[in-house]
Amino acid sequence: MSLINCAITAGVGLSCRVTGGLAGVYIQNYDSTTFGYTLATASNSITAFSATASKFFKFETELEGSSFAQPASLNNENGTIFYEPTITMTLLNLTSELTNTLRVLNKGSFRVLVLDNNGKYWLCNADGPMKVSTAEIGAGKNFGDMSGANVTMISKQKDLAYEVSGAAALSIISLS
Repeated sequence: MSLINCAITAGVGLSCRVTGGLAGVYIQNYDSTTFGYTLATASNSITAFSATASKFFKFETELEGSSFAQPASLNNENGTIFYEPTITMTLLNLTSELTNTLRVLNKGSFRVLVLDNNGKYWLCNADGPMKVSTAEIGAGKNFGDMSGANVTMISKQKDLAYEVSGAAALSIISLS
């Protein structure tokens, strides 16, 4: 077996400091038959989506109210690797609108796009659906407790998230 595809071709330098966290979470109904994108070979980033791609809807969170991680699962004995992109969101203000949305989120399959606090968009799950794995919904006990929901979504992917150009992302984000 040749390891040519596993050979590194450059190092990683120390860069300027950046900001962590997410500025936006956008969710689309998952449909594997109508989602297409153009992947730039040199940068391995998405530069365009197909005209038939449905819109992503914004889920607003407070500052530091959402996160994105991509833990890798590696098995040296089997020679396998996969990634488990994970989104966490705190959705504030328990309302009938929020609970109705959560009823759908908790049952469905979705594609998720995030905007990090450095202005970069990332398609979290290009290869398969992302689903809610936990949802804690409630009004709290004390006046200062959170009223709303803490939601975690997870997927299994064969590759890391793709960066998406701003123009491509904005072409599929719903403004309503």
